[in-house]
Amino acid sequence: MRPRKILITGEAGRGKTTLANELSKKLNIKQFSTDDFLWKKKYSEQNSRNEACKLINKKVYSQKQWIVEGTSKDIIAKGLEDSDIIVYMKHKTLVGQYYWLIKRHFTRDYETKKELVEMLIHVTRKRYNIGAYYKNPQTKDVVKKYQNKIITIKSLKEKNKFLKTIN
Repeated sequence: MRPRKILITGEAGRGKTTLANELSKKLNIKQFSTDDFLWKKKYSEQNSRNEACKLINKKVYSQKQWIVEGTSKDIIAKGLEDSDIIVYMKHKTLVGQYYWLIKRHFTRDYETKKELVEMLIHVTRKRYNIGAYYKNPQTKDVVKKYQNKIITIKSLKEKNKFLKTIN
């Protein structure tokens, strides 16, 4: 299988960026993060969602090949439509997600302990739909209409198996 347009989305801490980097090297296709369009200055000054969508639509989705990773529903919307495949990455359990988020935290100099705790609370609330925000459709719900091109990955073993099928 040789896809030209790959969208990688899913739960926090599952390895979207890592998979995008691996695919980019293997296929020699440039990879992008939705964060690159959402943030004017990384994690401090945001573009509007509308501006981020315009930027990614113009600079990425109009190209013949790309790999995009991220979870912002509005920013990946056109990518969902235009992609050859969608990789949805999820954790088997909430405890597993905590493990990977905590492990990742120790590799990030810029992430405070307070931000880690906020992320753990966020993923818990998201998983169990706690709070008004979480009543809105989540990424997992938005991708459902593209079932014919979704590949779901729940483990490192499944990720490695997927990588072997891509050439």
